[in-house]
Amino acid sequence: MVQTALALTALIFCAWEGIVCIRRLAFEKPQLPGAAPDFNERLSILGLSFIVALVYMGLTVFAAKLELPGAGTEQALKAFLEKNIDARHYRDLAQFGYGRGEGFYEQELMIVFFPLWPLIWKLAALNGLLPWYTVGMIIQLPMICIAAVMIYELVYRRPGRAAAGWTLAFLALSPGGVFCALPMTESLFLLLTAGFFLSLQREKMLSAAVFGLLAALTRSPGALLSGAALMYMVQHRRCPSCRSWLPVAAPAAGLCAYLGLNKAVYGNWTQFSLVQKQHWNQGLGFFPETVRYELDYCLGYLGQGNWKMGIFLFGAGFLTVLLVFVALAPGAKKLPAHQLAYSLAYCAFTMGASWLLSAPRYAMVLFFLPASLAAGLENDKIRRCILSVLFPLALVYTFAFLRHWSIY
Repeated sequence: MVQTALALTALIFCAWEGIVCIRRLAFEKPQLPGAAPDFNERLSILGLSFIVALVYMGLTVFAAKLELPGAGTEQALKAFLEKNIDARHYRDLAQFGYGRGEGFYEQELMIVFFPLWPLIWKLAALNGLLPWYTVGMIIQLPMICIAAVMIYELVYRRPGRAAAGWTLAFLALSPGGVFCALPMTESLFLLLTAGFFLSLQREKMLSAAVFGLLAALTRSPGALLSGAALMYMVQHRRCPSCRSWLPVAAPAAGLCAYLGLNKAVYGNWTQFSLVQKQHWNQGLGFFPETVRYELDYCLGYLGQGNWKMGIFLFGAGFLTVLLVFVALAPGAKKLPAHQLAYSLAYCAFTMGASWLLSAPRYAMVLFFLPASLAAGLENDKIRRCILSVLFPLALVYTFAFLRHWSIY
């Protein structure tokens, strides 16, 4: 009964937000964005984001060193990061590429990971001449800092300055923020999606196309940017400089390139889907069903006394699926309509997996969630209350991750 009620709640929020989005796309006149932040503000955001990222990175290195006393940084990071997250898979791809098992164990399964981040990592580490994990951590810093400046400007120009500051505060203290300091795809995807939407806002269509293409080569939801660009173009159809098909076509082209990689290596355009289904029982699903089965597993593991799995994997999972749609509600009438549309599509796609294990990590890279809260809840007391909840949650979640509890 509880599972059904919560699943229905998520569906109702999504349906209402979808109706608001359609009405706004059809009838709302596009608003011009405001002025951009000045150089000093950008520099401040750059510095603050650098400090936050450095804290997460420092905690990770410290935890790794504690687990392997006396070891060097690279050795400690390798042992730490290869335990229960995908960093080792990206490292293997960076070193050996895609194949059928000739390079490393389970190489044939790695087609489920998109190619851009392994390629960047390979180039940055000079194909192993520099220490893999140390370099992989270090290059997260410029990516997350530039992403923060882009997100700040995007929200600053619309809905406004106050919302921009609160957006970054919420984002920095989101559970899962530690993943931005790790050699995985979170920082890169944040950077590319922020660059895409900021380029649209600036009416720089070629730049948006480049960001969209690269985002679609980083993670599968990057292809959803094609829909966001199409909606932007429809809503701004009276703007000559906005009538460009490049941002619409580029993310789709990135997805096609990834499918071509599947075909070239394995002879099957959708090999990734086959591997996900056969090896991980993973496929597309319906997000209300995700709420139901995640809560079932949560209660089941708690009943067995396995509170780490119950709380940090499935408990966090069902709460995330429910709360992403709740978080979009305050900003449904404040965020630009194409941003809201992308957010709904992103949440429905990522939270609708048939075997969802990384919901907080997926939600963390959708920066429109904190932007929605920051823009829609204009009372600073309410914003501070949200921050006072997020901060301890981020501490607990980060501690749990550093202890290798059930967080992926």
